[in-house]
Amino acid sequence: MIDPGPLPDYLGRVVASLRRRGMDLGVPDVDAVRQALRAGFGLRSTEDLVRVCVRLWAKSADEARLVEAAFARVGAPRWRIELRAAGVPTEPSDATPEGMRTSGAAHHADLLAAETSEGSDADDAGTQDEDADEDPQFTVRAVGPEPLAVLPPVLDVEDATLVLTPQYPVTDRDVTQIWRRLRRPSRSGPPTELDVDGTVAERGRTGIATAPILRPARRNTVDLIQIVDRGGSMTPHHPFVEHVSRGIGRVGTVLYIHNTFGAVANRTALEGLADSFARTLDPVLHAVEATDRPVAFLDPDLTEPADVDAMLAGTRPGRCFAVFSDAGAGRGHFDMLRLLDTVAMLRLLAAAGPVAWLNPLPPECWARSTAAQIARHVPMLPLNRAGLAVAVDIMRGHPSPVESPL
Repeated sequence: MIDPGPLPDYLGRVVASLRRRGMDLGVPDVDAVRQALRAGFGLRSTEDLVRVCVRLWAKSADEARLVEAAFARVGAPRWRIELRAAGVPTEPSDATPEGMRTSGAAHHADLLAAETSEGSDADDAGTQDEDADEDPQFTVRAVGPEPLAVLPPVLDVEDATLVLTPQYPVTDRDVTQIWRRLRRPSRSGPPTELDVDGTVAERGRTGIATAPILRPARRNTVDLIQIVDRGGSMTPHHPFVEHVSRGIGRVGTVLYIHNTFGAVANRTALEGLADSFARTLDPVLHAVEATDRPVAFLDPDLTEPADVDAMLAGTRPGRCFAVFSDAGAGRGHFDMLRLLDTVAMLRLLAAAGPVAWLNPLPPECWARSTAAQIARHVPMLPLNRAGLAVAVDIMRGHPSPVESPL
C-alpha cells in the first residue's frame, strides 16, 4: 500500500472547474481518487491519472471529455515514470520543472519508485545471472508535447482558455434524469399479477373459495417519436439537439425533417383570409387539413425516406411526439406558408398522441416570427432543463392549455 501524501494542488482546481460545468463532485469523489493512488493507480504518467479520474467521475462520454479538458485547462504538470538502469542519479534533472519536484504527482511517483525498487531487489536476490548486479529502478521525467514535423510559432504566453469543450444549457445527466420520468404504464401481456380486489369481490359474490384472479402486470408502453428539424436556420443547433437526443436514448423512433412534413397539397384554406397580409390562421383554422403525404427521413442527411403513414397507423396508448425545431425563429420573420404546413403537420400528430415542441432558441427570439404563431397552437417550450421537464409532463398526458388549440 502506498501513502499518497497530500493531493496535488491542481487536482482541486480540476474539481472546481468540473463543478462549474455541472458535475456534482464532492469529498467522496476526491477520496476515491486518493484511494486509487494508494493502490498504485494513476502514478505512471499524467495520462494515467487522467484516465483514473475519468473512470471514477465520468458517467458518459461527454463527461469524460469534460474531465480531460479540465486537466488541460488548469495546466497540470506532465510526467512519466520510466525504467532506468542502476547508477543513474535519482534526483530530478535540471530539465524537470520546479513544480514537478514539489508537486503531489512527483511525491506519488517517488513512493512508487521506492516500492518497485524494493520488490525488484527481492526478485533479483533469487536469480543468479550476469545482470544480477543491475537493479531496475524508476525515474520521473517531465515530458512535453510530442515533436511535430513542422514546429508552430512559439508563444510566450500559454492561454489555457483555448481548450474548448461544448457547454450546453443542459448536461447529459440532466437529460437522462428528466427523461426517465416519461412513463405511460398500462396493463398488457399474460396475466401474472394477483388481482386482490377482483379476487375478494369474486369470493364475496359467490360465497365460496374461488381460484385467485390474475391480471397483466403494468408495463411502460411509451412510444416516443422524436421529430428533428435539419438544415436551414437549425444548422447551428445541430450539435445541441444531437446532444439532447443522445441523452434521451433509444426510447422510440427518430424522424428527421426539413421544417415540416412537406408542403400541403391543398392551399385553398388561405383563400378564406380577408387580409392577404394576415399573420394568423385563426379565421380558417378549421379548414386546414392534416398533411396527407408526410415526408420524413430516418437519417440526419435526409436521404433515407421513412414510411410515416405506417408509423402512425393504428392507435397506441403510449404514443407521444417531441418536435425539435426553431420554428423559423432563427430567421426572425413570418412565413404564412410555413405556418400552414406546420399546422397541417400538427393536426396529423395531434390525432395520434400528445405533442410537445422544444425550441433551441429562447422565448424572446420567437416574437414577430413564425414561431410565435405556432406557439399559439401547440405547447412550445425552450430547450432547457425547465422546458424538458414540462415537455415530459405533456407527453405523459398532463394538460397544457394553448391560446388556439387545433
